Amino acid sequence: MSLHTEPVQVIEADVTEKKDAEINDSEADACEVDVAEVDGAVGAPHTTSHRRRWVRTTVVIALCLLLAAAAYAVTFAPGHYAQSRAEQLDGVATADVGSGVQVVPGDGWVAQPRVTNLVEWPPMPPLRNVNVMMGSETGIELLSPDRGLSIELFAAAEPVESDADWLANVASDAGSDQQPTVLKETLASGAGLAHADAPGEIRAVVTLGDERVRVLARTAPVDDANARTGEADPINAYRPALSALLESLTAG
Repeated sequence: MSLHTEPVQVIEADVTEKKDAEINDSEADACEVDVAEVDGAVGAPHTTSHRRRWVRTTVVIALCLLLAAAAYAVTFAPGHYAQSRAEQLDGVATADVGSGVQVVPGDGWVAQPRVTNLVEWPPMPPLRNVNVMMGSETGIELLSPDRGLSIELFAAAEPVESDADWLANVASDAGSDQQPTVLKETLASGAGLAHADAPGEIRAVVTLGDERVRVLARTAPVDDANARTGEADPINAYRPALSALLESLTAG
């Protein structure tokens, strides 16, 4: 009997060991699954948080870029656009002022689209009219060959009665406390002229039949100290060129 018992015991032991090994393998697999699930559960919030921070950062950067682009568009862009359209004249070619009015600047003068300021708040850059970039801004700006004088010419859209007030503002806009005197005369071309002067600035309205052209000429005004010492207004040196420019105005 003992000879038959020993093999059976060996077989039973082998079977038991195999079952134990299978159980251990199953437990190990279960542990690995649990660890993976735990890792995934821990990593998911971290990934979501990182993604949200990336989205917020992207949105903030995009908003900053949009604000910067908008600020540039209403401050520096109109002037840069006008400069890109600047044209140097030869003293023969005409320049369009608008409403069928033309002018013949002297040789070496530069003509470019006129840009108007909407809001001024020194020392910050002014808010400028973006219509010039859409081609709807009327008028031109002329720069003297030495760039010391700027002349804006544009068709008057307001009623004739408003010309007197516009001319009278020459003193306030030029920073002068002197009351301007509006002078009226007739040019050699037959056009009517009304103008007012202030240090560094001359305003004029030229009447060409049914058309009226407003002219704004500016240089850097002299300060009170220079005025007391008798230093001449720098715009005086440009008066002959300005007179020739006004005489060249024609309405087509």
